[in-house]
Amino acid sequence: KEAANQLSHLASRGQWAEMPSIVSDEMLAIFAEAGSWAEVAAKVQKRYTGLLDRITYYLPMEDTGNESQWRKTVETFHVA
Repeated sequence: KEAANQLSHLASRGQWAEMPSIVSDEMLAIFAEAGSWAEVAAKVQKRYTGLLDRITYYLPMEDTGNESQWRKTVETFHVA
């Protein structure tokens, strides 16, 4: 709860750069999947199949050269 209060305080002041130091890897794992390009789609599918009918990736605004990798994860996750 302390971390949530700290994050809320920082967000209300627009101090986004200070927030990553408060978020632990354990906290992040609750909300996000991490892994190689080959692992991410399977992890997302395992976590959310039966719970969601669509997934949206939030991609960086700048071109990172990873569009083909993102497309592969989307294709892997296709649910009929």
